[in-house]
Amino acid sequence: MLNNFIKFLKGALIAPFFISCALTVTRPTLEMEYAKAGFNAARSADADKFDSANYRKAEMLYRQAREAYRKKQFNKAKKFAKYSLYYSERAEFQSIKRQALTNETIDEFE
Repeated sequence: MLNNFIKFLKGALIAPFFISCALTVTRPTLEMEYAKAGFNAARSADADKFDSANYRKAEMLYRQAREAYRKKQFNKAKKFAKYSLYYSERAEFQSIKRQALTNETIDEFE
């Protein structure tokens, strides 16, 4: 009986430590929202046509971020979301730039 009580007491003292470790990990909701907004902006700028390499990287990383978030691997999700935002912004910029250059050259020679 005393042995069971000691085991229970050890468990009761150790359990709050593990619970507090689980509470220190925060969900990267802001990073996920930024990645989603960046990816949608790249999509609306037709980046899949004008800069498909960066757009595909952004898409792949955004899907990996969502998958890691779903599996509660928040550190990985945060990293993938940041990289996805980076490539989304590059794809959007290059797409807008190429669209502007093609429009300028057409207008210039008319």
